[in-house]
Parts: sequence; C-alpha cells; structure tokens
Amino acid sequence: MAKELNMMTYEEVEGYIKTGPGFVILPVGSTEQHGLHATLGIDTFATMAVARLLADELDAVLAPDISYGVSTPHRHYPGTVSLKPSTLAALLVEIGAEILAHGFKLLIILTGHRGNEPAIKCAVDEIPTEPGVHVLSLAYQDANKGRMDVLLSKFKSEVHKEDMAYGSDGHGGTCECSLALAEKPDCVHMDRRLVPDRTLVDLRRNLGFTAALPIDKYATKGIFGDPSNISLEFGEYLAAETAKEIARRIREFLKTFG
Repeated sequence: MAKELNMMTYEEVEGYIKTGPGFVILPVGSTEQHGLHATLGIDTFATMAVARLLADELDAVLAPDISYGVSTPHRHYPGTVSLKPSTLAALLVEIGAEILAHGFKLLIILTGHRGNEPAIKCAVDEIPTEPGVHVLSLAYQDANKGRMDVLLSKFKSEVHKEDMAYGSDGHGGTCECSLALAEKPDCVHMDRRLVPDRTLVDLRRNLGFTAALPIDKYATKGIFGDPSNISLEFGEYLAAETAKEIARRIREFLKTFG
C-alpha cells in the first residue's frame, strides 16, 4: 500500500528520508467536464490510479493530488474550474521547492491531463535542485505510446487503432474512464455513454498543431474518446501495466543520470 504524505507524521517522513529512496510522486489532475457519462474529476482519478501503483513500485511517497489544472477549452461547461498556466506553474514550483527542501531526492510530477503539460514543463525548469536531486514529469499516456498493441493483447476491442500512436483514446474515452474507475468506482454513469464523431479530432491530432480551440469545435457533447468499452477490469489492468512501465523508465533514468 502506498505511503501517503498526508497520512504520515513528520517523524515518519523523517525516517523515510533517512532510510528510504527519497522519492515523491505529485499527481496533477483537473476539474473539468468529461461528457454526459463521466464526472468532473476523471483526470485526477485516473492519474491517482496510476500514481498509487507507481508509488508501490518505487517505494515512493504519494503526495496529495492537485485537482485543478489548465482546462481552458472546457470553461463554458458548468463545474469546470481552469487555472492559468502561469498559476499552475507557480504552484508547482512552490510545492516542489518545499518538498525537496526536506531532503527528498526525486520528485515525479505525474499528470493525465494534456492541458497541464506546458505549465508542468515550465515548473520543472524552475524548481531549484542540487546535484543528485531530480525533478521528472510525465503524462501517463506517454508511457504507453507505441506499445498499445502489446499492452492491449487482452483487450483489443477497448481502443481504436487510430489511438495506438497516442497511448490513449482521449477525452472521456475508455482508457481514462476505466482508469478512473480503479480509483473511484462510482465516477462514471455507464448508461449515459455515447459514441462521439471522431472525424475532426483525428484530423486535428494528425496535423500536430497546438491551437486555442474550445473543445466543441472538434468534439461531440464535450468528448472525443470513445467510452463504449469502459470497465473496472480494464482500468485495473491498464493502471498496473502503466505504472510498471513508468517505474522501469525512472529506474533507467536514475541508472544513467544518477
């Protein structure tokens, strides 16, 4: 079971820093719409599902999640709360600096919400570190890029072939909603699912541009991922396999760069 920072005493934290590897995982999600079938916390829940298992894999401490992110394309949907990229970056810099000041050796910022990535990149560049101390960031989807065929050997029907290159099927779809179920089993209304028109989002993805577009320009009822095959079994499997791959990459990074 993962060691949760907010469930530890300061004495326990001190002991972990002295005797453990000194790793902290900081999950960053969002509070934004995910269509008619999924709740506002899906990105946070999905990220937490991976982060918990990653903490177990690495004997790391799991920090409290940041549940607000950069959700500008979704702002007109009731309940969505969007931060400015500069606000999120500044928050991460302060949290990161505070965590590392206590003697932790590695801070892993993990997100499942693509809109957070520019702010996280800025924060990683600004969080102060000393020699032998590292700050790493990753969207969990990136751990599955290029390996979805192998990863989904038991679940071939869960993801469209067009999604294989991206490591996920996208906003409101089967991957993130299934992962979210592993963290919060009541966060999806299975009877409200609909299949979106994927034409415009596939075009946008293949063009490769970053553009300030409201999501309704390329999505159906706020989603473009296909939620047809959401399941807890798939979510638990995907969380475990994703966490193992991220842990492997982190060990390789530390082996190579110290």
